[in-house]
Amino acid sequence: MRILTSGPAGPEDWSSAAKLIESGYADGKYARDKARDTYGEVKKLIEFSVNIRGQLFADELAEQLHRTSWRYRLMQACLALLGYGMGFASGLGVELAKQAVGG
Repeated sequence: MRILTSGPAGPEDWSSAAKLIESGYADGKYARDKARDTYGEVKKLIEFSVNIRGQLFADELAEQLHRTSWRYRLMQACLALLGYGMGFASGLGVELAKQAVGG
């Protein structure tokens, strides 16, 4: 996700950036090494830019991380308790109104 949002930081990110290009999440060019010992490794990242598909994927990953955070879960629990309390209060209000009317 970091590479999609901030771009590759250096040579240690080139392999991951190449995978993003191959997967269609980014546009760019890279060169693979043809030396015997390091054959197939990305030796240079020439161009890299995230495309719309990559931006949407990064947004989706960020949303997944957000939904697993403790703050999000705490907020969901508070909203559920608030909804329960509102339902209880409205039922109590109906009963009190019936008693006030004499029914």
